[in-house]
Amino acid sequence: MPTGLQTKVVPDARAGVFYSDDHFYVGASVDNLVAQYVDMERFFLPQAKLHAYLTAGALVPLSEQVQMKPSFLLKDDMAGPTSLDLNLFFIFKDLIWLGGAYRTGVKLYEKDYLQPSLTYRNAAVAAIQLFPVKGLRVGYAYDIAVGPLEGYSGGTHEISIGYTFKKRAVAVTSPRVF
Repeated sequence: MPTGLQTKVVPDARAGVFYSDDHFYVGASVDNLVAQYVDMERFFLPQAKLHAYLTAGALVPLSEQVQMKPSFLLKDDMAGPTSLDLNLFFIFKDLIWLGGAYRTGVKLYEKDYLQPSLTYRNAAVAAIQLFPVKGLRVGYAYDIAVGPLEGYSGGTHEISIGYTFKKRAVAVTSPRVF
C-alpha cells in the first residue's frame, strides 16, 4: 500500500454521436478508449474499462397541456452486468415533470466471469421536477432497491437544483478567430 501523495496523469479519449429534433433524440458514446490500456496496477489505481452508452427518447403530445416523455439509457462497462434504465415522465404545462424510472440488468451477450446466480432487478425511482421561474429547475427523487439489496437499503432521497443562464447574443466579427 503506498504512503504519501501520489499523482498520475492518465490520458483518455471519448467519442460519441447525438441527434435530436423537437420530438426525438438518440445518442451513443464510449469512454476510456485510451485509459483502459494504461498500466494502473503499479500506481495502485483501479484499471479503467471501456464504457459504452446508448440512449434514446421521445416527446409525445397527449394534449395541449400534457406531454409524455419515454426514454431509456443502456450502459455497459464490458466487465460487469449491462444496465438498462427505463424512464417515463409526464410533463404538465412545461412547469411540472412527474414520473419515474426502473433500473435493471440485461443480458446482451455472454459474460462468463459474472456470478451465475446474479439477479438483474435493481432499483425503482419516483421523481418530480418543478420549473417555478424561467431557467430554474428544482427536483426531488426517491430511489428504492427492488432486488436482493431491498432489505439492506431504506432508499435514497435526492434533491437537485439547476439554473440555466441566458446566453448573451455574441456578434461574430470574423469566422477566422475560431
